[in-house]
Amino acid sequence: MGWSPMQHMSWGGSGDDGGTGHGGKVVTAAGTAEVIAASRYAKRVMIKAENSNTGLIGVGKSTVDISITGADSATMGYHLAADQETPWLICDGDDLASVYIDATVSGDGVTFIYEG
Repeated sequence: MGWSPMQHMSWGGSGDDGGTGHGGKVVTAAGTAEVIAASRYAKRVMIKAENSNTGLIGVGKSTVDISITGADSATMGYHLAADQETPWLICDGDDLASVYIDATVSGDGVTFIYEG
């Protein structure tokens, strides 16, 4: 069973104090990797594709490219269809800004929860 951002809002906090937080990101330009959030202390993050998405979301580092398919796609991070989620992902350098998403459709997005 997946998580719902509404279930985790009580976690509160901005994450700056080593706590937890949540947020969302909409991809403005499909085919271009976009950081999910501004620099913020976070050790790990879980990302869920919006259930209204019509395309795929790629989750990874700054090189994530959802258009890569086949054998090379495994090196490009997670591919999420609508309502799918990642497991907990470790943030490089304990920074939420180390995580990027790409989409096949502009306007598709994700929600996320993170822990510091």
